[in-house]
Amino acid sequence: MVYEYHPACLLLPRMGKEEFASLRASIKAGFDSRFPIILLDGKILDGRHRYEACIAEGVTPEFVDQSKLYSHIDPYDYVRKVHGARRSWLSQEQKVIVCGRLINSSVEYLEKQAEVRDTNHAVKRDAKLVKGKFSVPVKKDKSAAATRIKAAMIEVTKAAVERAAFIERHSSELADKVADGLMKASTAIAQIKKDMARNKTKALAELEMQGGKLLEGDLFKVIKKVGDGSVDLIYADPPYSDLEVFDLADCLAAVERWMGVVIPKLKPTGRLYLCAPVNYQHELFDMMKERGFYGLKFVQTAVRYDGMRTKVKNKNMYRPCYTPIFYLCGQKAGNLPGMAGDFWMEDSINTIIASGSKPGELVLDPFAGGGAVGEVAKQLGRGFILIEKDPSLCEAAKGRINVMDNAT
Repeated sequence: MVYEYHPACLLLPRMGKEEFASLRASIKAGFDSRFPIILLDGKILDGRHRYEACIAEGVTPEFVDQSKLYSHIDPYDYVRKVHGARRSWLSQEQKVIVCGRLINSSVEYLEKQAEVRDTNHAVKRDAKLVKGKFSVPVKKDKSAAATRIKAAMIEVTKAAVERAAFIERHSSELADKVADGLMKASTAIAQIKKDMARNKTKALAELEMQGGKLLEGDLFKVIKKVGDGSVDLIYADPPYSDLEVFDLADCLAAVERWMGVVIPKLKPTGRLYLCAPVNYQHELFDMMKERGFYGLKFVQTAVRYDGMRTKVKNKNMYRPCYTPIFYLCGQKAGNLPGMAGDFWMEDSINTIIASGSKPGELVLDPFAGGGAVGEVAKQLGRGFILIEKDPSLCEAAKGRINVMDNAT
């Protein structure tokens, strides 16, 4: 009679050739065959390799059917606990991936049992317990508490759980190889990071082909990649609240630093549009005036009407409904290439780029965020350079511009 394997048994990795050969030799010598093979509902739950080694050596294996005794146990939890302690794992990450899959299957099994046997309150209680303690952290919750719970359950370090999660999150194929013992976890992680770097480079190359460039990283480092005197228009809308600008001194110091690295990139014929914080606009103007406007000519303070979208952060202050925009230009800049107009929140970027530059000219946004300036510059036929340090916002910008390009 040929026995089938229980699904819980098949979640475990196969033995290596040398280990299986050693098991066969032990079976042939009459040792390991003494340990019975556990059956559940007529299927092999534990002892798959002993069964195969016995068949290969022509030895009759001993079976113990535990269907009655184990009728109320969770087979996946049983396999995890038995093999988690007994098996010789190649790495902690392999153990995390394999046991994690057993835990997930255990949750699904108990939930299904609770649905089918809805009169059995014990089973329903156990399913709820496992779901509450294990299912959420293992399958959904990414918190540090979830990592600790999983590490304690599987008896590995938290670092191993985090490394295994990284592999599973980025490549199910490599996770399978680690689980099967065909690849070291460190090799899988290195491969994933290499692929991520390659994909990132490819995405940047795609943006460059579309007439633009996205530089991810700290402004003061990546701005060096932009040539001095190469930019026709700079649009700067700094996220003051996210850049540790807490008071007037912080604001003035921050703008002083930004100007020092951004202004040299502007052509003598170029234009700068700086969104100023409402509360410190006058002090900022005075500082810029003292600095001779950094070699530029101050033209005017324009106003972008924001409506009632700005949030009130101080209950003692009225809600601001506008953003002042300082418009400056190079010493050799002539009249505006396009028609100026009012700045409404919805189309202020479009108005600035359309009126302040010509098709084919280069626009720089040192605080790119989600890529709105790049999107508009692309639509208007301008080249663009976006700088953003937040990886998630960089991904949003790439997606925004690529979607727009595909639509056209």
